[in-house]
Amino acid sequence: MGKPIRVLIVEDSENDALLLLRELRRGGFDPAYERVDTPEAMSAALARQTWDIIISDYVMPRFSGIDALKLLQKSGFDLPFIIVSGKIGEDIAVEAMKAGAHDYITKGNLARLVPAIERELRDVQVRQERKRAEEALRESEEKYRNLVERSNDGILIIQDGLVKFANVRLAELWGGSEEELLETPIIQHIHPNERDKVMERYERRIANEAVPPIYETALLRKDGTVVHIEINAGVISYKGKPADLVMIRDITERKLAEDVLKSRVYISEFAAAHSEDELLRFTLDEVERLTGSCIGFFHYVDDDQISLRLQMWSTNTLATMCTAEGKGTHYPISDAGVWVDCFHKRGPVIHNDYEALPHKKGLPPGHAKVVRELVVPVITGEKIRAILGVGNKKTNYDDADIRTVSTLADLAWDIIERKKAEEELRLSERRKTILNRIANVFLTIPDEQMYGEVLAVVLEVMESKFGLFGFIAENGDEVIPSMTRGIWSECQVPDKSIVFPPATWGDSLWGRAIREKRAFCSDGPFHTPEGHIHIDHFLVVPIVFGNETIGQISVANSDRSYTREDMDLLDSIANNIAPILNARLQRDRQEQERKQAEDALRENKARLDLALRSALMGVWHWDIIENRRYFDDQVCHILGINPATFTGAAEEFFGAVHPDDRETIKAALARTIGQDVLYEPEYRAVWPDGSVHYITARGRLVRDDNGRPARINGIIWDITERKRAEEIRLENERLAYANQAKSEFLASMSHDLRTPLNSIIGFSELLKQKMPGELNEKQEHFVDNVLSSSKHLHALIDDILDISKIEAGKIELAIEEISVPSVTDDVLVLIKEKAARHKVILNKEFDPRLDVIEADKTKFKQILFNLLDNAVKFSKEEGGTVTITTKKTDDMAEISVSDTGVGIQEKDLGKLFTKFQQLEIGRKTGGTGLGLAISKQLVELHGGRIRAESRYGGGSTFTFSLPLRSKGRKDEESEYPCR
Repeated sequence: MGKPIRVLIVEDSENDALLLLRELRRGGFDPAYERVDTPEAMSAALARQTWDIIISDYVMPRFSGIDALKLLQKSGFDLPFIIVSGKIGEDIAVEAMKAGAHDYITKGNLARLVPAIERELRDVQVRQERKRAEEALRESEEKYRNLVERSNDGILIIQDGLVKFANVRLAELWGGSEEELLETPIIQHIHPNERDKVMERYERRIANEAVPPIYETALLRKDGTVVHIEINAGVISYKGKPADLVMIRDITERKLAEDVLKSRVYISEFAAAHSEDELLRFTLDEVERLTGSCIGFFHYVDDDQISLRLQMWSTNTLATMCTAEGKGTHYPISDAGVWVDCFHKRGPVIHNDYEALPHKKGLPPGHAKVVRELVVPVITGEKIRAILGVGNKKTNYDDADIRTVSTLADLAWDIIERKKAEEELRLSERRKTILNRIANVFLTIPDEQMYGEVLAVVLEVMESKFGLFGFIAENGDEVIPSMTRGIWSECQVPDKSIVFPPATWGDSLWGRAIREKRAFCSDGPFHTPEGHIHIDHFLVVPIVFGNETIGQISVANSDRSYTREDMDLLDSIANNIAPILNARLQRDRQEQERKQAEDALRENKARLDLALRSALMGVWHWDIIENRRYFDDQVCHILGINPATFTGAAEEFFGAVHPDDRETIKAALARTIGQDVLYEPEYRAVWPDGSVHYITARGRLVRDDNGRPARINGIIWDITERKRAEEIRLENERLAYANQAKSEFLASMSHDLRTPLNSIIGFSELLKQKMPGELNEKQEHFVDNVLSSSKHLHALIDDILDISKIEAGKIELAIEEISVPSVTDDVLVLIKEKAARHKVILNKEFDPRLDVIEADKTKFKQILFNLLDNAVKFSKEEGGTVTITTKKTDDMAEISVSDTGVGIQEKDLGKLFTKFQQLEIGRKTGGTGLGLAISKQLVELHGGRIRAESRYGGGSTFTFSLPLRSKGRKDEESEYPCR
C-alpha cells in the first residue's frame, strides 16, 4: 500500500486524469481522487471533504486553471495548487506562479509531478505548523494580557530594585498611573517600618535562597495613606535577567476585621473586672487605635431623647487634646454641636471637612481643634441611647471606619446594659436585706429607740456620717427624735430643737421635700446657721402615705456625691417605712386619747397596742380559765376560719392548725403559762380549700389580781409570703450561682472554641482556594470535610449561645417598624442558593393587606430563615416546592412556610420545639437541633405563637403569628431632680 493522498483533479479529460493517477501510484502514493471540470463541481468538492492537493489543467472548455486557482483562494483553504498542461508556455507559467500557483508541469514531463507534490506537501505542513504556533502564541498573549489587566490583584515586575511593569490594579491600589510607577524604586512605595523586611526578602529571592513566597506588609500610597497588603512573589527571567514577579492583594478589610474581632474579645474580657467608666475609656482607646483617630468620646442620651449626659473621653483626648470639663453634665441636644447630626439622622455621620460646615457652633475653651470627625448613634428599639464619636484621623473617614466604630459602640453598650441588669439584681437583693433589717427594728425595738435604730441602719447603708429620721406631728410640725443619735451633740446652734414648725423650714431641701413630695440631693453650697454641723453632700426623701407626707429621711456627708442609685435606694426604704410609720403615728395619737380613758379600757388598750406594734395584724386572746379563744375577723381570715360560725372552742382552733404542728402550739402555751415567757410559735394553718399558710404568733401572759394566769393576749400574722420569698431567695442564689457558672462556661466556650475554630475555617478556605498551591483530589476532599465540619461546629456554638441568652432573659428585642414583604424577600435571597442545590422551587404568596408590623427585624429574619432552612433541608431527594405565605388576621400577622418534603411522623410532632432534638427521617441532614427551639422562644418573646402541621411523606407547614403592634413599645418618662 502506498501513502494515502486525497487529490482533487480539475481536468476535462478523463484519460489525462488517469495518466496523473498512474504517475502518483508509480511515485508511491495511494490516491483517493475526484475529477471536476466546472466551477460548481469544484466548489461542491471543496465543501464536501478535505483535500491534500489540487492538480489542474490550464485550459478546459468550460473552466480554466487560473479560475480554479482563484476559486481555491476565495475558499480560504491552504492547499498546494499545481498546474499540469500540455500547451502552457513559459510566460503563462510565470503568470500562473504570480497568481499563486505552487508549480507548473507539462504533460510531457510528468516525472516532475511526484517530487513537486512531495515538496509542496512538506511546505504545507511547515506553513500549517507555523500558523498553529503563531495562533497559539497570539492566544497565549491574549490570555496573559487579560489575566494581568483584569486581575483583582496588583501585578508588577521588579528588576534591580526598580518597577519594570505594573498592571492597572496595582496603579489603582497605589493611587496613581502605571506610567508613574515605572522605573521607580519599589522600596519607596513600602511603609518605612516594613522596608528592611521587604528588601531583605527580595534580595534573598534574587540570590535563589529559600524564602517564603507569601507574607504580609504595608503599601505606602501616593497620597501618604497606608494599605495593608499580602505579597506573593517569585523569581522569573525578564529580558534575560533575574526579576521578581510580585502579586499584591489588598487585605486592609481583612486586617481591619481581624483587629475589630480582637478588640471585641479584649473589650469583653476587660469589662469583666472593670467599672463602667473604665470600660468606656478602654473601648474609646481601641476605636482610636483601629481608626487612626486622636479624639474619642462616648456620651449618653437621656430617656426623654431631649438631653445629653457627657460621660467619657479617650485617654489621649484627656491627656493631649482637650482640657474642657463636663463629665456628668446634662444639657439639651438642641444646644450641642454638629456631632449630634447623627442623632437627627438616626445613623452614622462623617464630617471630613469640619471647618466647612455651615451649622457648626464652635468649640468650648480648652477643646482641641477638630479637623474631621465620625459620629455614630447607639440605637435600641425606638430610642437612641448613646453617641460615640472619633476625630482627627489623618485621612478621610470612610464606610470601613463606620463599621468599626458602630460595632464597638454597640458592643460597649450591650456590655453596659448587661452590667446594669446584673447591678439591678444585686441592688434588688441588697434592698431586700436592708428592708428586712428595718422591719425587724420596727417589730422588736421600743418606740423611744426605734427612730435612732432605723436611722443607724440607713446611715450604714448610705455610707453617711449624719442623718435625720423624723415624722410630721398632728399639728404639722416636723419632729426629729433621731437627732439625738449624734447630730445633737455636734450641733452648736444655740436654740437647737428636735421640733420644727413649718414656718422654720424656709427654702431648705428637706422642707421642699416635705412640701413637694419628691426627693432632692445636692453637693452644695449650703446655707446653714452659725454653729450648725458642716455639710458636704446632702440627700433627702419624703415619707409619703396615701397623698400625705408623714415624715422624711435625710443623709449627709458621704465621702462622695450621692447618685441616682442612692436616691432610689433611700426612696425604696421610705416607701416601705411609710405604712409602718403611719401605723405608729396613728397608734401614738390613739394612745394619747386612751391615757384619758377609764381603767376598764386597759385590756382593749393592751390588745390594740400589740396589734399596732405588729402593723395592725390580727389580734386574739385566750381565756385560760374558760378555755375559750376570742379572735377578731383578721385572725379568722388568717387561719381560714369563718368568723360568723366561730365559737372560740379549742377544737375549732386546732382544727385549722396543721396536724403536725398542734403539739408545738400546746407546748408553747404550756411554757408561757408555766414560765411566764413570751408565746411565739410558728406553725401552719390549713384552709378549707386545702392550701397551707405559714403563721407567726406573739402573745403575753396576763394574770388576775391574785397573780393567777388568767389569759394570754396576742397577735398573729401570715408569713406565707415571707417564707416563699425566702425560698425564692435561696433558689435565686442557687440559680444565680448556676447561671454564673453557665455564663462563665459559655464565655469560655465562645472565646476558647470560636477563636481556633475561626482559624480552622479561615485556613481551610485558603487551602480550598489553593492559595498555598495546588491540591490533589484526595486533599481537596479532606479540606472540604474539615471546612464543612468546622462550619457545622461554629453553627452549633452560635445556637447554644442564642438559646442560653434567651433562657437567661438577656435577649432584648429592638422593636421597630418593618415591612414583612421586604424582610421576607431578604430572607429568600439568603436561602436561594441552598434551595437550588436541593432542587427546591421557592414560591411566595403575600397578602396585600399585610405590610408593616412592629417587631425586632433581626429576630424576625432569624425565625423565618430557620423555618425556610428546615423546609429545604427536609425536602425529598428529587426536590420539591417550598411556599411562604403571609396573611393579616385581625391584629395579628400570620406567616406560614409550607413544603412538599418528607413530612413528620405523628409521634414526633410533640418533639418539634424541644432543644437538641433532631427527628429521624432516614437520612442525615446536619444541624444543631436548636433552630425550632430558638424560633419558638423568639416568637413568644414578641408575644406571638408558633404551630406545626404535617403529614408523613406529604410535607409540613410551620406557621407563626406576631402582633401587628408590639405591646413592648412605650415611651417612659422619669424625673431625676438630683442635678
